[in-house]
Amino acid sequence: MACLFLFGMFGACQGAPEVRGEPAFLAIENQSQYELIELRVHSGIRYLETENLLASPLRPGDVRPLYGSGEFYVTVYRERYRLGPVYAFTTAYPIHLLDDTGYRLAVFDESFRLDEIPWRAPNSWRLRPEPIRILAQFVATEEFASSDADAVLNPAR
Repeated sequence: MACLFLFGMFGACQGAPEVRGEPAFLAIENQSQYELIELRVHSGIRYLETENLLASPLRPGDVRPLYGSGEFYVTVYRERYRLGPVYAFTTAYPIHLLDDTGYRLAVFDESFRLDEIPWRAPNSWRLRPEPIRILAQFVATEEFASSDADAVLNPAR
């Protein structure tokens, strides 16, 4: 089965359905009180080998649009507290993105919420639609974000 890879952001491989319509639209919105230093979207639970999708930190209230379909985990890096150690927070479960559908993943301090929203074309994502419905609420797994520490410090609550 073919792999989908859009804008170098994320891909769906092996066993994922082929793209039949427009790839899913995912708006990642920072609703936490912290700047998100890194954003990684990955097909497996491991995120260290995945590329950071942010050119600069995502401030509270900012949105980062992504396009692609399949099943993915999302990991964000942020300081534990101001000038403190950097931690990585990952969705406890993968999110499943369907073609021709819009989603908003709200990133809170220690959790995530996935809403269905209207699909947006690449140049119209700045419009902030109200969610159609809440699809899932995730707690985050928390890890110390360093290349040599890969153990979960606090499992999902």
